[in-house]
Amino acid sequence: MERAALLCGGGEIGPEHLPDRVRLGAAAGAPGAAGRPSDSPAAWDAARAEKRALERTLIVEALEACGGNQTRAAERLGISRRTMVSRLGEFGIGRKRGPMT
Repeated sequence: MERAALLCGGGEIGPEHLPDRVRLGAAAGAPGAAGRPSDSPAAWDAARAEKRALERTLIVEALEACGGNQTRAAERLGISRRTMVSRLGEFGIGRKRGPMT
């Protein structure tokens, strides 16, 4: 899910963002609507905000685990360095070099 959240680029997570094992498992009869937000705009806004907060947390944790190295943190998350730099800007995370403080 971490990788899917980052790969979707801020939009909805779709099947194309999920690994084959998850997509194939869902097609084999796993409940599709369980845990899905309702169709109300407020529920979707809350889900988007939660997703963004999770993305930010994952990026900060990856940077901390990699001593601030953006390339290694991006690899750890399964995203490109370019996507990492983009997310750093979106979330207002400083692009400091060296260990995170």
